[in-house]
Amino acid sequence: MKTSDTQQAGLAKLGIFWLLFLSPLFSFTYLFALHHTALNPAVPSIVFEWESHIPFWSWSIVPYWSINLLYLGAFFVPRSRHEIHRLGVRLLTTQLICIAIFLIYPLQFSWQRPETSGLFGALFSLLNTFDQPFNQAPSLHIALLVVLWVTYLRGAPLVWRWIIHTWFILIGISVLTTWQHHFIDVPTGALVGLVVVWMWPLNNDRQHRPHPVSATLWPFALAYGLSSLMLLVIAIKHGGVVLWLIWPAVSFGIVALCYMKLGGAGLQKGINGQFSAVGKWLLAPYLVGARLNANFWQWRWKATRVHPDLVLSGLPSSYRDAEDLAIVDMTAELSGPKKAAAYLNMPLLDMEVPSPEQCFLVITAMQAMPKPIHVCCALGCTRSATIAVAWLLYTRQCPSVEVAIGLLARRRPQVVLKAAHRQTLAVFHANYC
Repeated sequence: MKTSDTQQAGLAKLGIFWLLFLSPLFSFTYLFALHHTALNPAVPSIVFEWESHIPFWSWSIVPYWSINLLYLGAFFVPRSRHEIHRLGVRLLTTQLICIAIFLIYPLQFSWQRPETSGLFGALFSLLNTFDQPFNQAPSLHIALLVVLWVTYLRGAPLVWRWIIHTWFILIGISVLTTWQHHFIDVPTGALVGLVVVWMWPLNNDRQHRPHPVSATLWPFALAYGLSSLMLLVIAIKHGGVVLWLIWPAVSFGIVALCYMKLGGAGLQKGINGQFSAVGKWLLAPYLVGARLNANFWQWRWKATRVHPDLVLSGLPSSYRDAEDLAIVDMTAELSGPKKAAAYLNMPLLDMEVPSPEQCFLVITAMQAMPKPIHVCCALGCTRSATIAVAWLLYTRQCPSVEVAIGLLARRRPQVVLKAAHRQTLAVFHANYC
């Protein structure tokens, strides 16, 4: 047997192992939650008035059931042991989160399905043999759908990607048109799936490992954490359309974790400056706010040429503006340009101080980039300014930290470098220049 055949056989055995572990666990925990909720004499429902207009399409039971085959086949899609293990952990985490919520806050479906005959009727009858109108929000079906969607898309050719998108969208619609779920179950299920994929990224989903975050960032962690909690309380208290606030609540909660522990790597901006589709959806409330804030100030503060070879600015919001530029991007919260003459990203949170080691990594990489180099952060005032001072020191343009900061302040008065930045630059100057 060839080596590649042996490797494929090993991956198949590992996939089967995960299936043999997850399948009975899935059945036991799901049925346990159903049984536990059925003993409750009064299980509420969350349903909007407009949902009465959702049609019942008997044929949609086919895409609804197809997720079972996709679940089984997903373990034969990954091309490495790590990817198989990561898929298994994602599916296990999804199961545990949803079951826990079912037990803590059970809901039920409140409509009676019409009678259906033929093949579609047989599929509905099979579903009814083990399922009951409980285990609603978040929809485990939708949460698993998100995890499987990401799995099947990975490495798929362009033609197959459109087929995958189309079929998975049908599955997502089918949970409503089979009258299996109310609408609230769908976005909450999608949110769980997105959070799980964020929790367990593949190695190349993030370009830097998390590193200890300075205690000076804890006030930002507290601010985002309290904002997340406040939005969550408001959503649960008022219900209805206000439940959409759960989305920014989760987004801000993740940002709070980044400020508390994970650093800029927690936002999982790729080495090419782009966020994954999962990251864009999950963090959209925060990312959109960050982009709008940056655009507001960049409109007032234009780029500043600090040196013939160095320009300091906010990260361009228009990709066309960046197409011919060499860019050093110091942001973790803004998408980088899709096209640039050269591009380097060191993802730092807003107000995060780069370490001397990070400054050195960026500066040494800049030596090979075409000139002039545009060093950018959200506003071109702090993170990028720190790198600009480090570059002035490293290239012997300025003899000391204070002289370099003074030069920068004269050219760009908006620059803000506090004691922590000066300390970093002093260590950088002493050790690397």
